Amino acid sequence: MPFSQCLAFLTSACNLRCAHCYNSSGQGNKLPQMPTENWLEINKILERNKVKRINYLGGEPTIHAGFPTILNDAKRRFKSISVQTNGATDFNWDNHEDLSVLVSLESWKEEENAKIRGKGNLEKAYKTLKNLRLLYHNPTVRITMYEDSDFIGTVAWALTRGWNVVVSDYKQFGRANDNNSILKAPSRETMFKYFRQLKYFESKYPKKIVVDMPQWAFYSEDAWNETKNNVNRNKTNCVMGIHRIVVKPTGKITPCHFFWDNEMGDVMTDDLNKVQKEVTQFRDSLMERPIISSCKNCRFLKSCSSTGCFADFIGKDERGSPNCPIPILYGDKL
Repeated sequence: MPFSQCLAFLTSACNLRCAHCYNSSGQGNKLPQMPTENWLEINKILERNKVKRINYLGGEPTIHAGFPTILNDAKRRFKSISVQTNGATDFNWDNHEDLSVLVSLESWKEEENAKIRGKGNLEKAYKTLKNLRLLYHNPTVRITMYEDSDFIGTVAWALTRGWNVVVSDYKQFGRANDNNSILKAPSRETMFKYFRQLKYFESKYPKKIVVDMPQWAFYSEDAWNETKNNVNRNKTNCVMGIHRIVVKPTGKITPCHFFWDNEMGDVMTDDLNKVQKEVTQFRDSLMERPIISSCKNCRFLKSCSSTGCFADFIGKDERGSPNCPIPILYGDKL
């Protein structure tokens, strides 16, 4: 199966310096970025290789000098386009009604959000969300799970305003690893509480919530069916090497945005079919690692994408998710 989706990181530069950023984006980031003409050529290459969906990210993608040109070119080539932004720039979203826009923020409370994203960011992001809603459609709010945060209040705040919500878990890479005294990943008990409340929200706001975490499959019927199908076809629920290609600001390809330093080719010069095989082999090597004791005897092991997200065991000899809430959900039935 060829790649059908691309995560395109236009730049690692950013107008913010968020405490939780896994690739340390910000004004001081020195990673080179490609000029506009290179990205236009990449759009052509991806289209030629049957890619249907593209997601532009950063850093902050809207501050790339050629972003409007790149975006307008993409509209001619891809079936689906999404942009992940911090919502704190002056980018003009007029005439982009055919986009899916995700605005990242961490809390509906100024003090809590400012601790991670900086003072004044919430007001700017909120203004962008309201403008997007007025212009053409319901935008999406991307929220990260943390311990000791009003995560549930933030999800409720977004949903009651008619916005969609995407939830992701906290990964301690890059700058996040330097700020682990400020931010902590949710414990097993906290994640269980969050998931239980998200399950209620899902029933009250159908089709409005996406939880980008493999363990969510045990709380959501839709996610469960998708997970079963993926595991039956690919032995894992992870899309690494299956249908998603990740392109860095330099044009280098990496198997996953969390495996940032594992470069496996160049999108402008290498055969993408060969790159896909190499990425698949890399993923399979991760699945060969031994499993941590807390996951080893779980009856859902096979369905859980081989113990959660592969990024959870970067730099470790074993694979598994020590904070997984499934044992609390099923107790001694495991």
